[in-house]
Amino acid sequence: PGTGAGAHLLPETVLSLAGESEGQKFLGEKLDERKEMKPVDGKEAGYVCENFTCKAPVTSPEELGKLISR
Repeated sequence: PGTGAGAHLLPETVLSLAGESEGQKFLGEKLDERKEMKPVDGKEAGYVCENFTCKAPVTSPEELGKLISR
């Protein structure tokens, strides 16, 4: 069995990565809810959102794993 984010079934959760890539910039321009999702201290940041509310962003795989493991 997998252990990454893809190994978890999260039907009412949105997992989003914020970085400096062109794709990330494009999404920020097109989607209002993505405009405030930015890297943290120059690092890519993971955002976990449920019920229209996002938790504080995390920058490590371990922190992300804690947020998506229930």
